[in-house]
Amino acid sequence: MFNSTMKNFKDSFLLICLLGVASTCLSMTSVYAQGTMKFDTEKHNFGELAEGVMVSYEFEFVNTGNKPIKISKVTASCGCTTPYWSKEAIQPGKKGKIKATYNTTGRPGNFNKSITVNSNATNKLVVLFISGKVNRKKKTYKDISNGSAKAAPKLFMRNKIKHFGMTENRLTLRQAFEIRNTGNAPLKIEKLVSECKCTVANLTQNVVPPGGRVMLELMFTPTKAEPIQESFYVYTNDTKSPRTIITLSADVYENFSRTLFRRGDTTLLLER
Repeated sequence: MFNSTMKNFKDSFLLICLLGVASTCLSMTSVYAQGTMKFDTEKHNFGELAEGVMVSYEFEFVNTGNKPIKISKVTASCGCTTPYWSKEAIQPGKKGKIKATYNTTGRPGNFNKSITVNSNATNKLVVLFISGKVNRKKKTYKDISNGSAKAAPKLFMRNKIKHFGMTENRLTLRQAFEIRNTGNAPLKIEKLVSECKCTVANLTQNVVPPGGRVMLELMFTPTKAEPIQESFYVYTNDTKSPRTIITLSADVYENFSRTLFRRGDTTLLLER
């Protein structure tokens, strides 16, 4: 009977040991069962970009582990980068995506931004990077006018000087000038003044809308046979620069093959 009792005790002890080992193995298996993120690449360079565009890149990864991966949070290092990611659980062997969109507007120059991915994978925290160079956008007249907080006109002339070279005395010379309004309020041309009283102006319109343009034609008639310079004044409602000066000049000579005679109020031109 003693031998039988000992045998039962040994069998029970062996069973307890086997159950303990099995439990430990199952516990260890549970601990090591976890998803793992494996990205194709963790960095992307966009190269050179034009300012004002939105660019995106998708970082792909595979779950190489043996448990589903759930992404809990994705954060960007600045407000200029917007991340999107797979909201559903990524099963073992399946692919997931992290999409990063960068806004280049108002951000000329080099950039290097990070996107941090938090999940329940073995690599709980993964940092991705996007980089590139944004080329500054050239401002247009519309950009300049929209950039001003207060509505105001602004006169802009690319050319304000004209030298006619050698010219005959009393010969009328013509030159057209373009006036642009780069402000965000109507530009009013209020007065045109010739310093020497020898220039006549022809203006297509007196009010120039924002972003608009007008042609000013000047007819310059020199009255002396000598180098001459005329200042022609354009007065507008541009508060920062209400007076614009246009300079006309010429090297004037007398043509002695022609003679002028005055008889009362009549001028006669005789050709020799």
